[in-house]
Amino acid sequence: MDLTRRTIIITGASRGIGAATARVLATRPVSLALWARTADSLHLLTEELNSRPGVQALAIPVDVTSPEQVHRAAGQTEQHFGRIDILINNAGVGMRSPLATTDISLARQLFAVNFWGALTCIQAVLPAMKRQADGLILNVSSIIGRRALPYSGIYCSSKAALNALSESLRVELNPYNIRVIDFYPGVTRTDFLRHQLTGDASRR
Repeated sequence: MDLTRRTIIITGASRGIGAATARVLATRPVSLALWARTADSLHLLTEELNSRPGVQALAIPVDVTSPEQVHRAAGQTEQHFGRIDILINNAGVGMRSPLATTDISLARQLFAVNFWGALTCIQAVLPAMKRQADGLILNVSSIIGRRALPYSGIYCSSKAALNALSESLRVELNPYNIRVIDFYPGVTRTDFLRHQLTGDASRR
């Protein structure tokens, strides 16, 4: 796919893989809608990218666990750029904990971002993509969503669920010329681990 002049949404764009992806994409003329909760970092990144030739970047502070915020952000993106071509579902949170003592409330928080948040973003952009009869959804999964590791069972499960979602969506959206692909990164040099949840209820 030629990305030139495409409108691309990146969730979790303020740092880590999201910010790095935005910087790589901004090496060509492209329109970027940067979604994340951290408004200050998001605006700094947007200023940086808007200084590049041919790049249009729009910062939209949004919490992907809020359907209202997500749908509003999708509307803002389409209104500003005129279309939505690509969704990069990158927002995510990690958790390390033995399953026997995992805090279920924190596990639900993780799924709210990693799975339900991703689905909410997909639902928000699909009307635009269907009208265009064109689109690409890229779900950022993890290699351990395919082969689970001990003490990461909740995180692994959320990514395995996202993989299954992608597999189903791929068939459902094929008639609309909307492609769905998964990306399986391993360990990356970001601050992701520093921000992961501590889900061991026995240590509280």
